[in-house]
Amino acid sequence: MTWQEQFFSNIQGTREYGELLGDSGEAVDVNFGETLPIIGLITLALIMFMATLGGVTGTTTILPILLIFFEMELHIAIAHTALFTFVSTSGRLLYDILTTLKNPEKRTINF
Repeated sequence: MTWQEQFFSNIQGTREYGELLGDSGEAVDVNFGETLPIIGLITLALIMFMATLGGVTGTTTILPILLIFFEMELHIAIAHTALFTFVSTSGRLLYDILTTLKNPEKRTINF
């Protein structure tokens, strides 16, 4: 038995792989024809814009928006929150690096 077969047999145990995923193994289905996801999308865009300008991630506000407006499961919403946090932080850091290449004294983030 190879190490891959042994690893996956330990993960699966006595259950099938589909049972391990449960209902969350399917893609997140968001219907943008409804009002609630549209309001959530606008709110999320505004908060991400303000958080990026402020140099913070906005993580504490993204999670409730995903849970309430998009009706995501908790573990899926946490993964999306981590993605939004990474994008927000990377955008702000990239902006700061690009604006201070010519003038290092104008740094806006104190490293």
